[in-house]
Amino acid sequence: MKITAIIDAKDVITNLTVTTPRQLPYVAAVMLSKIAREDLRPGFQKRLPEAFDRPTDFTIRGVYTKPANARQLEAMVYFPESQEELGRAKREYMRPGAQGAAARRQKKTEFLLSRMGALPAGWVTTPGKGAQLDQHGNIPGSVYKQIINVLQIRYNAPKPVSARSAKAAKRLGVASIFFVVSPGPNKLSKGGGWLPPGVWRHLPGGQITQILKFVKRASYQPRFKVKEEGVTIIRRVLPTRWREAVALIADRFAKPKGAR
Repeated sequence: MKITAIIDAKDVITNLTVTTPRQLPYVAAVMLSKIAREDLRPGFQKRLPEAFDRPTDFTIRGVYTKPANARQLEAMVYFPESQEELGRAKREYMRPGAQGAAARRQKKTEFLLSRMGALPAGWVTTPGKGAQLDQHGNIPGSVYKQIINVLQIRYNAPKPVSARSAKAAKRLGVASIFFVVSPGPNKLSKGGGWLPPGVWRHLPGGQITQILKFVKRASYQPRFKVKEEGVTIIRRVLPTRWREAVALIADRFAKPKGAR
């Protein structure tokens, strides 16, 4: 969300204590920055647990702000976007979840699975029936790291498979504890049946379980009307923040140069 100020200088000078037009950009910059940092950011952080199912503390902290300045009267409140070309996804899921979307960008593991040719371009993953979810309803990051390590799909030079994973595979009598099933016909299930595409894990007794399920896309319904709720907050606090900024800048300009 961007906050942009359009100021009627004549009206401001007539009705407020700002005495020169050159003070106005500083007043506006202070006001916009304070609204972004002290009103919108905490307001959005408060809404996240209400709009989403058990967001992590990391996600809630991940609401960023960029202050305005006298040369650019624009403050920002934002969630970092994905960088799929680097195989890194930060909080991309906030955008489709907040705004609603027919699809989302790939996360890191999905990008790496696509790079190895296992996951078709544009496809994503969802938890399989055998996935163990954490208290937030997510697959733990340690599981993703283990999958990346075992399948040797790290973005940079692959590291050797961990001794723990190698021992687990040896006990089960398999080459590796995880294996990938790409979309398309196969006869990999017991009795020669079709096995759904995804990342699977070997279990004792010759059993297998699906950890990641491959799907063509994951659609989202809007849960958090960022723009509408942001406008409501801005309208409520703007008069107060403007008066505070006017007082601050008037005091700053009134002080002798070099005084604190």
